Amino acid sequence: MAESVKIIMVQDVTQVENYISCGLDVQSEIVVPVIKNGRFVAELDIDSHSPAPFTEEDNDFLTKICDLLNERF
Repeated sequence: MAESVKIIMVQDVTQVENYISCGLDVQSEIVVPVIKNGRFVAELDIDSHSPAPFTEEDNDFLTKICDLLNERF
């Protein structure tokens, strides 16, 4: 997921054929890229042990954090 320049929200990782988990208990994940000068430079990757916990509010909040990181560094 790190190579994507779009937000990825996976509410159920068992539904992703090529998903590679960082842990056995991961059930969902959200990944938000940090883009600097039009290039991918980092990502904010959050795993959850709960199914489908992420909302559009989470998406918006994490995007703002990544935007702040972009401005700061």
